Amino acid sequence: MSLCRITSIRPGIRYRAKNTSGAWRTLAEGDALADGESLEVFANGPRFGGTVCVLQNRVSAAWADSELITLDLTLGTSHTRKDRLTISGDTTDSTVVVSTYDKGHRPLLDAHNAQIDGENSRGIMFEWQNRLWSGVLSDVTSDKTLQEGGFLEGADAQLVAHRSQFAKEGMIPLTGQKLFAEEPFLIGSIRTSDVVVEFELRRNTNA
Repeated sequence: MSLCRITSIRPGIRYRAKNTSGAWRTLAEGDALADGESLEVFANGPRFGGTVCVLQNRVSAAWADSELITLDLTLGTSHTRKDRLTISGDTTDSTVVVSTYDKGHRPLLDAHNAQIDGENSRGIMFEWQNRLWSGVLSDVTSDKTLQEGGFLEGADAQLVAHRSQFAKEGMIPLTGQKLFAEEPFLIGSIRTSDVVVEFELRRNTNA
């Protein structure tokens, strides 16, 4: 009987383990892990703080949650991490200690921090879905184009906001929605990268 196992695995993530001399093996729900092994998780896209698997140990011979493994771009583990496991005890009671020795991808963390610095130094708070968010507003123009139902002014502004604030709330902006960034806008288009959400805004004179 094993002293540690992996549970609560998620779709879109690869789970592998190996000892110091062996090859990586792919893990499935409930697979056993041994003392001294490395655990690797690798996601198909950036994650922002959610638990991607749970390591369980033995407590009075029953399985119990011991360690929650997370991926979080804002902490440098956007897509992947590697942990070394220290497992001790017996099939009645065991302990699991996780030591992270590799994180990825650092350039995304650097880009995230640069965006946060920009929002703190020259950014604004904007309102969307009756909540306040942080971003940097630029390229504000006033080129009016008459549209059915009123004036929408073309290519009016650009807004760039760090993606993690939306991801952690489980909310996704959509084109055509209203947004207030010092004045009323409609979201004309959206581009989403691993780090930021870029909005092309059109002035909404019907707001």
